[in-house]
Amino acid sequence: MRLKLNLDNHCVETEIRRIYNARVRKCLGHGRVSAEDEELIELLKIMLETMDFSSLRSAWKELAGGSGRDAILFKENGIQVWIEINNKRISMDGPWERITKTG
Repeated sequence: MRLKLNLDNHCVETEIRRIYNARVRKCLGHGRVSAEDEELIELLKIMLETMDFSSLRSAWKELAGGSGRDAILFKENGIQVWIEINNKRISMDGPWERITKTG
């Protein structure tokens, strides 16, 4: 899966939220959900719920947005997720996941 992210006027978190909301509205409006829509919505939802976007933006200033900031979100082999921007591959695994306390 490849998804273009336009970071011209906002950060990666806002763009992911914008795409997520638009895709959900589209599916609700049509009353049907394709397998591609379902996979994308689930991926974006998980990212919005689990990513520490503040840390991600701090480490990768390009993801904070700005003119000419196009990125691509990739999902490969059903599990590997990364963002590519300015010929740099940023894995979505590891330190960008929020730490949650239980119990």
